[in-house]
Amino acid sequence: MKTKLANLSRLKETLSSLSINWHKNDLVRVFEGQAPKAEIVIKQSKYDIGFRSTNNNYEFVSDLMFWEQPCSIEKFLNQIQQRYAYEGVVVSQEGIGYTHYNSIRTKSEQVGSISFESTRYI
Repeated sequence: MKTKLANLSRLKETLSSLSINWHKNDLVRVFEGQAPKAEIVIKQSKYDIGFRSTNNNYEFVSDLMFWEQPCSIEKFLNQIQQRYAYEGVVVSQEGIGYTHYNSIRTKSEQVGSISFESTRYI
């Protein structure tokens, strides 16, 4: 399943829920002085990571040679896409009467997976 990152507020919530510090509407410092503007920027010591809007979705912008995150690029992006998709399901479940705090149960069955059960009483 490929997750399209199309909702800016959900992307911000996703990054925050993963304890990733980000800034809004800033320049992404990349190699050779280029600095594209992005809606979300994750600062690193020298070169940054960003998400900028293109064609109704948010694309990842970074100079991969200067990656400074504690996990691989693939794992970093997978975590963001997984949490973003999860947040979308929770929002849609809440929209039809489920409440997140007491009837959507979440558990991690294994590293890298999320499963949940939702119940609604009528």
